Amino acid sequence: MPVAYAENSVVLYGIVDSGYGYEQFRHQGHQATYSGLNDGYLKSSRWGVKGSEDLGRGLKAIFHLEQGFSLKTGTQKNHYAFSRKAILGLQSDTWGTLTAGRQKTLGSDFLSIDTTKGMGKSKYAFGASGVRTDKLVKYLTPNWNGFSAGLGYATNGNVVRDKSTGLERPVDRDYLATAGVRYTNGPLTLAGVYDWQHANKSDGHRQRYTVRNWALAASYQFDRLKLNVAYGQDHHGKLKSPGYLSSSTFGSHTVTGFGDYNNEGFKSRNTMVSVAMPVGPGELGLSWTRSSSNLSDVYADNNPGKSLATQTQNIYAAMYTYKLSTRTTLYGYGSYGTGLAYIDKLKGGQAGFGINHRF
Repeated sequence: MPVAYAENSVVLYGIVDSGYGYEQFRHQGHQATYSGLNDGYLKSSRWGVKGSEDLGRGLKAIFHLEQGFSLKTGTQKNHYAFSRKAILGLQSDTWGTLTAGRQKTLGSDFLSIDTTKGMGKSKYAFGASGVRTDKLVKYLTPNWNGFSAGLGYATNGNVVRDKSTGLERPVDRDYLATAGVRYTNGPLTLAGVYDWQHANKSDGHRQRYTVRNWALAASYQFDRLKLNVAYGQDHHGKLKSPGYLSSSTFGSHTVTGFGDYNNEGFKSRNTMVSVAMPVGPGELGLSWTRSSSNLSDVYADNNPGKSLATQTQNIYAAMYTYKLSTRTTLYGYGSYGTGLAYIDKLKGGQAGFGINHRF
């Protein structure tokens, strides 16, 4: 008796990115400097495998596994087998897509506002941007006349890990939820995302509070220029760390207050303006993010009798890309930030160039 096999496909792919970069951060006469081989600036180096099986009637079984790695050392990033993504799900032309596993919240799906990388990315100002989460079940609707939406829920445990603090930091909470909407009509795109987590704080007894991060964004494609604007707020903490620093220490000098934004009572207001336009044979991206907070008040509440001088964080960034082919891109970049992580007199910059290849 013949056996009928459904159509299926599996794709192995990857990105290799490297170049030369320089970074310097300064605080109260102390500085941390790095120069040398840059590891994945335009896009983080990674490899992955994804596939689908056609189940008939417009329904597919899908999976996607993706791991990041360091080109400098040849080692995988973090202790995961698949640190960037590990999902299994169902996809329907009529009903949308349902996935489960380690993946990003709805900000990644709907906030397409980044035109620069490194310090210039939206996730270093907006708590609801670029959040990668364990144990997330996520549903995305199909496109209905330009409108799409999504919902997600992650169960309890250490489900968010924030690599912008150097080590991926576990966050103890009861649950995380994410929601988003987007509308596209010709050159105009409007989007909104809202993430919230029911967090736990231990100070002799367990206290529960809700971290809320939201953002609204609009994009418009003019004849030769794409303009993006966004505004958002974070309440009782941020799901992503502000600034760009990988450590709170410069040798023996420790930056006081670094990390105190992950507390009940914290608030921040975030704004971003970015553009992308053709210049010569390539494309130029420019961005500005501004994020203000009440970090000084939160620090005083957590450290009675002590005060902390804080600043509004401003980051300015530029990037130029030139495609040698459909899969290989040359790039150069530069950025400068003040009040990083809302700390007074904490500033820094970066510059460099590199090559990105996709396979």
